[in-house]
Amino acid sequence: MTATSAHLVDKVFPEVVVRQWVLTLPIHIRYLIAYNKTVLNLIMNVFLKTIRLFLQHKLGLRKKQSHFGAVTVIQRNGSALNLNPHFHALVLDGLYHEENGQLKWISNPGLTDNDLVQLLRTIRLRIVKIIKRAGLVDEDATLIADPFADDNQILGSITSAAIATPQPTQL
Repeated sequence: MTATSAHLVDKVFPEVVVRQWVLTLPIHIRYLIAYNKTVLNLIMNVFLKTIRLFLQHKLGLRKKQSHFGAVTVIQRNGSALNLNPHFHALVLDGLYHEENGQLKWISNPGLTDNDLVQLLRTIRLRIVKIIKRAGLVDEDATLIADPFADDNQILGSITSAAIATPQPTQL
């Protein structure tokens, strides 16, 4: 990811501040997105849309006036090579504002702790809402049923084991 990020920032993106956002998910949601590309795409879109809306609100711009830029890489494993689908998004830290047919860059003045808490809370609520609407989790955001149970029990067991975080042993 480091080489890709450096290439994008140095050679592809305009010369503006770029912020990396990383979204990891609870284990039962990782299990869902490990095999279900529709849910994976829904969650990624919610993640990016929420960041875009946050920037628009913070900079006082409307959607029609502003242009957002981001590149997201979906990483499928963690550092221990465990199955851990998560998102790395390189986001232009501001918006382009259209004025009289010209684009003008408006930089994000910075993030406060409160900004991050509110943004994270909004991302979480929106993700829970879409997976509830899809009938994948109950009211407590608990997985309703094992999606592999009917199709392929062995694959379900392997996927579940690959995602599970090993518990430390006590001496």
